[in-house]
Amino acid sequence: MAAPASTRATPAEAAALPFFDRQTRIPGWQQEVVASQTAMVFGAGGIGTNIAAALCRLGVKKLFIIDFVRRSAPLVLHLS
Repeated sequence: MAAPASTRATPAEAAALPFFDRQTRIPGWQQEVVASQTAMVFGAGGIGTNIAAALCRLGVKKLFIIDFVRRSAPLVLHLS
């Protein structure tokens, strides 16, 4: 009995697939609509950065991240 064929794409096949192939397979999904949206995330802390990353992975092309943390001189020197 022969081994079952692998369903995993080769690297060359994977490179040829559209980047958002997984979500475009969802019935009714319109990637063009998602890409044309503008999103705004308030807060760049633990949750805000994860939400921003998820929006980027979904394909949102215009993203604004607003964070109200004031940075003092010692903190700026520490971060650089």
